[in-house]
Amino acid sequence: MAKQVHKMASGTHKRWPNAIGGPKELHVYPRSRGQVLRHLGADLEKTIELLIAHHAIGGAI
Repeated sequence: MAKQVHKMASGTHKRWPNAIGGPKELHVYPRSRGQVLRHLGADLEKTIELLIAHHAIGGAI
């Protein structure tokens, strides 16, 4: 899950509308690895634990 969150929140996206053969697009995402994933994973785990605890005490999600 952390890899997908990292990919959605980052990246470089460029578009050149007047390129030969039509518009050209560039989508580049940084590699998601190492400490970034560890921190994102820990934050996601805490968030899910809070949702489960809230749901367990009768709250609506």
